[in-house]
Amino acid sequence: MKNLYTAIVCILIYCGCSSNYNQNAAIEEYHKEKFDSFLTQFAQFDGKQPNESFFRQRKNFPNERLSPVLDKYHFSFLLPYDDECNCEAKELYYTPCYKIERKNYYLISMHTCCDVTKTAWYPYEDNTLVTYDKKGKIIDFATVGTGSDLEYYKIEPPSKENEIIYTQYFFKDVESFEKGNCDAFVYKVAVDDNGKIEKKLLREEKNVNVTM
Repeated sequence: MKNLYTAIVCILIYCGCSSNYNQNAAIEEYHKEKFDSFLTQFAQFDGKQPNESFFRQRKNFPNERLSPVLDKYHFSFLLPYDDECNCEAKELYYTPCYKIERKNYYLISMHTCCDVTKTAWYPYEDNTLVTYDKKGKIIDFATVGTGSDLEYYKIEPPSKENEIIYTQYFFKDVESFEKGNCDAFVYKVAVDDNGKIEKKLLREEKNVNVTM
């Protein structure tokens, strides 16, 4: 009788474990299908090294019927909202650009767009670099240039693999913009073999004269 009881307990435990395994497998499969669908909204980048073209809004490819804005269905793959962001949460949206597949991760570019800011500022658009693991989990992300009526940027031609150098120009007001007088910040963005992104300020220059 004791052996029979033990056998029943083992069967119940096995069934419970098997049920949990099947449930987890189903969840992973569903997540993978959503991530694969998410990836189709990004065009395959021709080169291996990100450059200025990598951050241009994705061009329509043949027979495409996708929205130019990333669907909320894929919300789990989008960036977490930052309370310090100068954008009203409901006014933040994303447009897809390009993708590159690496050995351990996907490198993806998108535009993070804001039409209504929290403070008295101009609508803006960030170039956003995002890395995902092969299962669709966000590894890291970083801004690679911001554009608005008083901000613009310049991305340098690539010199090293997985490294981007760009200059961010910031005008404090319309008068400064008309005079071409701004502050310049030069950044280096580097992605390691595991998809982690390091963004570093290389130098800062005040009262720079630039030609628009």
